[in-house]
Amino acid sequence: MAKRSRSNSKTRQLEEKIAELSRKLAVAESENAFFRKQLYGPKRDRPSDEAQLLIQELFQAQQALDQSDDNSDNDGDSHDEPDPDGGGGASTTDPASSDSSDRSNSTSKPKPGKKGPANAKRLPLINTGLEERIVTIAADPKFAINPETGESYPISHYVETRRLAEEPANLYVLITRRPVYQKTNDLGESTLVTTPAPANNPIERCKADVSLLTGILVQKYQYHLPLYRIQEMYQAGTIGLLPRSTLCGWVTGCAVALEPIVKRMKELMMEQKLIGLDDTTVCLIVPGNGKVDPAKLWAYTCILEAAPYVVYDFTRTREARHPLAFVPECFQGTIQGDAYSGHDRVMNRPGVSGAGCWDHARRYVTDASELDPKRTAPVLLLIRNLYAIERQATEKGLDAEERKGLRQKEAIPILDEIRAWVKDTKADPFLLAKTREAVVYLTNQWERLTHYLSDGDIPISNIHTERAMRGVGVGRKNWLFCGSEAGGDNLAIILSLVTTCKNLGIDVRSYLEDVLSRVNTHPHQRLDELLPDRWKTIQEATGRHVTTQKRQEWQRPSAFAA
Repeated sequence: MAKRSRSNSKTRQLEEKIAELSRKLAVAESENAFFRKQLYGPKRDRPSDEAQLLIQELFQAQQALDQSDDNSDNDGDSHDEPDPDGGGGASTTDPASSDSSDRSNSTSKPKPGKKGPANAKRLPLINTGLEERIVTIAADPKFAINPETGESYPISHYVETRRLAEEPANLYVLITRRPVYQKTNDLGESTLVTTPAPANNPIERCKADVSLLTGILVQKYQYHLPLYRIQEMYQAGTIGLLPRSTLCGWVTGCAVALEPIVKRMKELMMEQKLIGLDDTTVCLIVPGNGKVDPAKLWAYTCILEAAPYVVYDFTRTREARHPLAFVPECFQGTIQGDAYSGHDRVMNRPGVSGAGCWDHARRYVTDASELDPKRTAPVLLLIRNLYAIERQATEKGLDAEERKGLRQKEAIPILDEIRAWVKDTKADPFLLAKTREAVVYLTNQWERLTHYLSDGDIPISNIHTERAMRGVGVGRKNWLFCGSEAGGDNLAIILSLVTTCKNLGIDVRSYLEDVLSRVNTHPHQRLDELLPDRWKTIQEATGRHVTTQKRQEWQRPSAFAA
């Protein structure tokens, strides 16, 4: 009997151990799947396949319910007048929902004979504005000379073939000749007077022209090439490779010259009522041991028309004192950011309120949909409807007050449903870990997530600030680290102007080349004329074309895109 009880006890212990190991294995598999997705998966927030099917079913049921409600409202009115807006008695569904429905019925495969969904066309190489160089093919005696008479046939016309061509970047020596005059006074004495050199270079006694300085900045901060690759590209004939230290000195000199413009951008931003805040990690070389430490690059953005700028700030750490020092005490308004606790102190200042980001909230629910699709599908559809309201306001061109009214009317009922889902889900003691994380995030951030209802200028998410970090993420995969704190400051200054120009559709090279050529001689009281948005207005007023064509993004058709 004792042996049997000991055997049962050992069996129970083994079963408990197996259950514990199974639980740990499930957690490890979940974490492994998450990290594999972060490394190799798509960066777009996408629910799991099962959750997407459930969302589609819920969406179709909601659409059918709306249609049945419309039919019941029209019961007995068989001779209704046609809708003056062209509705024709159709169900008044959300335009974003109908758009998604159309996308769900489309296929991601291109039709035969077409080159992808965009239906790409051949390049029209006529009137491009580019330099045209004509190369005439030499006459072939077999076709050009009459064998009987030995005379050349007359040329009727030419058949032209147009192709885009390129030549490598060529360095040349720009020689500026300044006349020296021999001036004679009344006494017959002669003196030499030299024409002063134009102050069109931001760095005193610099051997690089503004065009070369601009090229280096564009390649490093817009196209993310590290200096050693730029050094290899610029092989200056007998000079050989340009010294890396010289390139670093040129970048630093340009950053010093452009710093007043970035400071003015910051001043104007802090006078507005809304700024976005985010940060990312960049590596910094530690002097002495050659190792790197994680540093931080903070992005402060403003989407309001009065100051549509992006300003970066480089710091050694992620401590809360850095945004407290960057945002002045006089700032009054809303700061939008994620749930990082370091933002709390600056968001809790008197006269300052914090706004949350629904992109972050949705990301938590999307991650939970991998293992808990049935529970998360309804709230994902509700969040999707919140974004549909924002698209509807944008398509109609509503101003801030009209957008606020639309949110108060249509978004509040949806938010009430999300709040009820959070309350019901929180009461379940058997929640999976990812689902509990989503519930905790929504609970803790609810006040900030709903703050956007109070002002139509506050966006539903902080995606505009996260987009400002995209260039940093691409860049650090190439230049890997900042060589010093001064290099980090240079990165913040120049990247502020480059990113702002890209957001405003300004050609970065045109802006930097013009501003660098006159920043040292431009009157300080007219510094605002060099701000990217003001500069663009002035240039377009003179008839100069300084904008770039917007890149067309290709996206896979999906019925579940929020």
